[in-house]
Amino acid sequence: IVDDTLNAALNDASAVIDGFIGRLYKLPLADNPPLLIKICCVMAYYNLHRGMADDEVKADRKDQMGILDKIAQGKMDLFNTSQSEPKSAPADARVDGPPRIFNRDNLKGF
Repeated sequence: IVDDTLNAALNDASAVIDGFIGRLYKLPLADNPPLLIKICCVMAYYNLHRGMADDEVKADRKDQMGILDKIAQGKMDLFNTSQSEPKSAPADARVDGPPRIFNRDNLKGF
C-alpha cells in the first residue's frame, strides 16, 4: 500500500462527500458518522481502480452516490436527528432527613 496514493483517493472521496453535504451541514463535521466513513471508503476503493473497476465496485459506488444524493436532497438524515427524544414526566424533588444541626440562628456570632 502506497500511503500517498491511498490518502489521495480518500481525499478525493472526501471532497465529493463535502460537495454533497456542504449546503446542509457546517464543515468540517465535529464527528464523522459511520455512514460517511463507509461511503468514503467505497468511493476511495473505486478511485484506486483508476478506470479498471469491475461491475461490483461500480455498483457499490453508484449505491453510495445515491445515498449521498438522498442526504443532499434532505430525504435522509445524516445524524438521525429527526427522531424525537422520548419525553419524561416532570418529577418532584423531595428530600427527607433529620433536622439540621447547624442553621443561621444557632451560628449567629461566629
